[in-house]
Amino acid sequence: MFCHALLFGAALSVYAVLGFGKLTEKDVIVEVYYGDVDAHGRIQNGKSAPMRSAGIIEGGLCRFAGEVPCDKTGEQGFQIRVIPSHPDLAQKHEMALITWA
Repeated sequence: MFCHALLFGAALSVYAVLGFGKLTEKDVIVEVYYGDVDAHGRIQNGKSAPMRSAGIIEGGLCRFAGEVPCDKTGEQGFQIRVIPSHPDLAQKHEMALITWA
């Protein structure tokens, strides 16, 4: 379990390195999903924040960066999620495909 004390009002910088195979970073939405955690470490009533592309690194991997705001006290958790993105989709969860990291 990761434990890091942050001051209220600060932000935790979050980075992810992802490989998409034949897809590109424009084919997906990458988000950090965060919130209170229960006794089993599961995020309850989570919120999401977008992550931005921070460039391509060796091997065709894409680096993404984002932040988790420290806007409440208590035990918090976060995960990275990747969702398909396409202009023809009415909303981001339409395909019901999410990959968690």
